[in-house]
Amino acid sequence: IGQSLQYRGVVFRSITPPKITKFDSKPTDVYFFGTCVLDLFMPEAGMDAITLIEQQGIRVHYPMAQSCCGQPAYSSGHPTEAFDVAKAQLDLFPENWPIVVPSGSCGGMLRHEAHEILEMDTPELKDVGSRTWDISEFLLHLYDKGELDTNFQRIDVTIPYHAPCQVKSQGLGKPAIELMSLIPGVTVKDSEQPCCGIAGTYGMKKEKYAIAQAVGAPVFDFIKQVNAELAAWTVKFYEAEAQVLRPLVEGDGLLQLMQKNMPAERAKALLEKLTRDLHE
Repeated sequence: IGQSLQYRGVVFRSITPPKITKFDSKPTDVYFFGTCVLDLFMPEAGMDAITLIEQQGIRVHYPMAQSCCGQPAYSSGHPTEAFDVAKAQLDLFPENWPIVVPSGSCGGMLRHEAHEILEMDTPELKDVGSRTWDISEFLLHLYDKGELDTNFQRIDVTIPYHAPCQVKSQGLGKPAIELMSLIPGVTVKDSEQPCCGIAGTYGMKKEKYAIAQAVGAPVFDFIKQVNAELAAWTVKFYEAEAQVLRPLVEGDGLLQLMQKNMPAERAKALLEKLTRDLHE
């Protein structure tokens, strides 16, 4: 069932949850679309995600030519560049394998937003979109079919979780909560908040920073109350990253980010900031 987006009584467009190609048995191979954020700033999270899939006896293939889904370019006001970047990804997944994505916003772009907001209508996009899975959704589907190895070590912890707008827009439900709840000893608390304030690249623009902080305040307070040391997110940005990324999304540096060609001085500044925050 499609959902209409309305603002002051005006209907803008209808969102229909994508039809994903289900698999009858555990796939032997999958593609991994690592996203530009993980590639540039959190490669260890990407490697952990790949390990998690491999531990299920599935071979993971990482097309080295991949760069970005185009979502940061679009949300920063560059639809032409976003179209070109998104289109460049479509020929990288020729085999009929599931495409697993560790970020809700990137998966959403491939599944429906490239078609709905970039007006891309090609057989290649339909094929890629129909095979794209959020990583939590993918693993939970294995569980539902009785093919997920659930020999998990017990961890006694309460995890605050926030389901981002980009995941909600895909009609997925909250598979991350169900998946984490399979681990013995884990209790997951849902923020039940509508938005964290980042909204693509909106929250990284200095003129929108105060608004983004106000929107995200209930989520931040929720995390502090439940477990300030550990939080789960399906799309993750750290303030340290945002401070370095913000200049990139305000000018020509955006295209350098999309092409994985970040200026050396910015990369150095990011590493220094992250290192400093880590030890504070």
